[in-house]
Amino acid sequence: QLVKERGENSLCKILIVGTGGLALWALRIAAYHFSNMKDRVTITIASLKDDGLKMAQEFQR
Repeated sequence: QLVKERGENSLCKILIVGTGGLALWALRIAAYHFSNMKDRVTITIASLKDDGLKMAQEFQR
């Protein structure tokens, strides 16, 4: 519904802060839910720890 409200050519950006267990689950859910809209939805992870970012990058491959 969020993507529909913004129009056909708009871009939806999702920011997930942290790389703990809850954030990684949020990443998985968002990636699965928006898998058919990769050209319209971008998911960004923000973290202070490099280890968590590496785990998030491995998941998205």
